[in-house]
Amino acid sequence: VVANNKVEAFALMKAMGMLMLGPLAAYFVEGRWQLLLGVVPSYWLAKAYWLVSAGENAWLYILAGLAYLLLIIYFLLQRFRRKHAL
Repeated sequence: VVANNKVEAFALMKAMGMLMLGPLAAYFVEGRWQLLLGVVPSYWLAKAYWLVSAGENAWLYILAGLAYLLLIIYFLLQRFRRKHAL
């Protein structure tokens, strides 16, 4: 959706690997400051995993992550449709 050719797409895919740094950073941040890293989609799954591993309820994070990912997919799909006139 964002790239104009295959080379740009490959470069963007490589850059998206940086998104994995969000959950890693969140692991070392305490309290509500972690929620600032919620803009990174992989944060929600990582946080849910940490809570389940600790024996806590993670449904709120799972549902929030699902809603956030669906919102991102919706906007990207709209952009794709505009760009390719489907």
